Amino acid sequence: MKLDSAAPVIAQAISGFIVPYKHSPKTIREYYATCLRQAVRQFEMFVTPLVSRAAQDRATALGLGDLSQYRWLSRNRIMENGAHIFHWEHAQTVGHMSRMLTSMEDPTLPKIEAVVRSAVIVWVLKTEDAELRRLGYNTNRPDWRAAYAAAGIEVLHRAEGALPGWTATGATDGEA
Repeated sequence: MKLDSAAPVIAQAISGFIVPYKHSPKTIREYYATCLRQAVRQFEMFVTPLVSRAAQDRATALGLGDLSQYRWLSRNRIMENGAHIFHWEHAQTVGHMSRMLTSMEDPTLPKIEAVVRSAVIVWVLKTEDAELRRLGYNTNRPDWRAAYAAAGIEVLHRAEGALPGWTATGATDGEA
């Protein structure tokens, strides 16, 4: 199931965390926040990952084919050759999406769905991830495209180009 199809169901489930979170004592809020972060992390189950040009070039050199066909749960197939090469990167970070949810004044289902739909995963090289972190883009990344541009990471998107069905796009384009 793709993220667009799953988003309404996920938003409904998450709404069950957000309202009590806002009206609970601190220790209970911490519990809800932990549950919420785990729920947000699992958005990845429904996301087709994007791929950095450098990561795809390395995957091609290793004979792995289209890196976007690999998910976190299938990483063992690529990690035999790439354990110290590739990183499964939450471009829209779990921390940022969690804060977006918990800071909502009026957490309606459409607002929650919009956050769910903002999930973006990108296969990058470990060196690209290290550059993001060096620049301070660990969990606080309100604009992942700007962060990637600052780190010199070029993201490939489905269309035409580098691989069949892929094209390189700039960090400021409107696609995710």
